[in-house]
Amino acid sequence: MSNASEKELTGTDKQAKNIVIKIIEGKELKGGALENASALAGLFDGKKDLFEVICEVENKSGKSIANKEELIEYFSKLKIEGVVSIKYRQAVTEERLLELFKKIGLKPKDKIMVHSSFLLIGGYMLKNGLNWKEEMQNSPALFIKVLMDLITEEGVIMMPSFNHGAPYEEGGPGYYSPLETPTTNGVMPDLFWRMKGVYRSIDPTHPFAVWGKNARDYVKNQHKLTTMGYDSPLQMIEKGGGKVLIIDAPKGNTFHHIVEMTNNAHCVSVRGEEYPVKLPDGKIVKVRTWGWREGRCKITDPVLYFKTMEERGLLNIAMIGKAKIFTFDMKDCRKVIEEYFDGKFEGYGCKICQVMPRVVPETVECDWDFAAKKVKSNTTAFIGECL
Repeated sequence: MSNASEKELTGTDKQAKNIVIKIIEGKELKGGALENASALAGLFDGKKDLFEVICEVENKSGKSIANKEELIEYFSKLKIEGVVSIKYRQAVTEERLLELFKKIGLKPKDKIMVHSSFLLIGGYMLKNGLNWKEEMQNSPALFIKVLMDLITEEGVIMMPSFNHGAPYEEGGPGYYSPLETPTTNGVMPDLFWRMKGVYRSIDPTHPFAVWGKNARDYVKNQHKLTTMGYDSPLQMIEKGGGKVLIIDAPKGNTFHHIVEMTNNAHCVSVRGEEYPVKLPDGKIVKVRTWGWREGRCKITDPVLYFKTMEERGLLNIAMIGKAKIFTFDMKDCRKVIEEYFDGKFEGYGCKICQVMPRVVPETVECDWDFAAKKVKSNTTAFIGECL
């Protein structure tokens, strides 16, 4: 029945392909076993993976097995009870992660920006044979722990904790709170900003979260600066010789926005939108952020520059299953992106682009003094201390 190609496999199918089960000698499934469990258990030999066994049972019976996810959880519980043994064809352990991160160039005292997705990595069990839901909850914490142990408190780890305007949409609270608002950047950043020792900025739509040496200094002034410009949180990482770590998120590189704003790209506005923010003391104030562009950037939105960087050997790449993980130096990334902006690649360049900043109800006149490189004294925005 199940002759699907690799591309057609569901997440549960891929998980089953990673699991090899064997009944422990002298043990057997108890009466009242989960539907289809006994039929599968009779074929467990410690060599075939669960997906192969499911396919064999389906082909013999001519019927599809619909409760695969429940079966995976059922056999995981039997492992804990000592009835079966489970091996994983690919296991992501703390030791393997540490080795992988070192292999792609991370080391103690590094300053790194991290982007992550667990859509593919989630297909590989991590530790101790826990069930799928528990693994998905535990895996981001494991990645963060390994990174913190490797980078140490003498380095810096930064992640996006952006909300992309979600609090201001219909049904939202109407304000951003650095202590309450979830990020839309995924499970790992949403765990990270809530952790002890992590500081989060008060930019209303694009706040950063940071841990490590002098962490507070990276985010305390973002609301007084240009969101992605000079001396903004991520640009400070760049100035310190920063690196970017991409965990299966090939289009998640916020650093290209730093290159945009520090090159005065005309498609985004400087402090051009203003939104309510709830400060840690509960006070509601208006805070500025950048104004997003009306259309797509042909260069940064599809991250064309990654292909160029890979061709030039500027990416340090490793794999976890089918998930691509890589690092690069920000200085190398800036150089390549600026080549695109300057028109050194045919058909590309800021000078020939007509995309401009959007206009929304929150759009306001820029309050930035470009000569003095600071906010104008007559601004309507909050620029006080709060962290």
